[in-house]
Amino acid sequence: MIFITHYNFSQLLFNIKFVPISCFFIYATGCSSTDTSTYNEVKSSDFSIKGISVVAPVKPIDETALQPVVNIHANSIALMPYAFCSPENPEIKYNYKGQWWGESDDGVIGCIQLAHKRNLSVMLKPHLWIGHGIYTGVFTLVLEKDWKLWEDSYQQYILHYANIADSMKAELLCIGTELGTIIKQRPQFWNLLIGTIKKIYHGKLTYAGNWDDYKNFPFWEKLDYIGVDAYFPLATDETPSINSLKKGWVIYRDELEKISLKYKRPILFTEYGYRNIDYNCNEPWKENDGNQNDEAQANAMEAFYQSFAGKKWFSGGFVWKWYADSSRHHNRKIDFTPQNKRAEKVIENGYRN
Repeated sequence: MIFITHYNFSQLLFNIKFVPISCFFIYATGCSSTDTSTYNEVKSSDFSIKGISVVAPVKPIDETALQPVVNIHANSIALMPYAFCSPENPEIKYNYKGQWWGESDDGVIGCIQLAHKRNLSVMLKPHLWIGHGIYTGVFTLVLEKDWKLWEDSYQQYILHYANIADSMKAELLCIGTELGTIIKQRPQFWNLLIGTIKKIYHGKLTYAGNWDDYKNFPFWEKLDYIGVDAYFPLATDETPSINSLKKGWVIYRDELEKISLKYKRPILFTEYGYRNIDYNCNEPWKENDGNQNDEAQANAMEAFYQSFAGKKWFSGGFVWKWYADSSRHHNRKIDFTPQNKRAEKVIENGYRN
């Protein structure tokens, strides 16, 4: 499978939710005439974590930048400080001069402080960027010396943020994001790493497994949440209806419940979201070109909330993604962000419950 990353990866590449009133009032111009579901079916989401993934701001922000997150009734944000490596140079680099403010130590600490002032909890979720556009889930090395270099530097990277998370009382720490092949090939490293992290960080722990390999992570019983980056393929329609998307969720939701029961841990969507584009639920992880389709994005969000509302084994998740600053990405017509689109109102009403 070819994965095309949806991540913002800092300066290296600049160009790269249930309404209490009727669907007619808010969505009169966009509801599908063939879809019997509406945007106000769900009465209570029961999600304990109503999260937003905040892209690292390019420059410093103040607490007013998080007011829109509060306005949509979110209660948590995820912060993603990026690190970089490549097969040729497996040593992981992070917190270096030239990275965006939000990826620097000052920025990470500052954003945690700003979030807590707004009564938002924080998940610190370090992300790894692999050179040449290699998807993290398939990244591997051959020579043992390279593995040793990578493991030593990754441990330093994660422990660095574990220290920040503990000192700043961040409520949740994610120990890795979509690293399926590395975990499969080097399980002992991860087993030891989790133990070391727990000596430093005293909050809740998760790992962000990709939608297609989260069941293969062998250490869920050592963590507090089963984390899933939830880009499940749900429908192949140009503008999937809410009903068709809910049908698409059934098999995946059943699998998630089984894993939750097996490990006695709640499911947390460490990422979930859809672009406002035609066919957005066919391969949701891709950043392909296409026609703008705000209805498709709103439908996908609504179907998600209707599918998971009231599931006691499901703790909620973090919308991918949200810009807290005025960087030029904020105004991209087609993007994962729901900002200034119909999906934002769906999220607001979903998180209101």
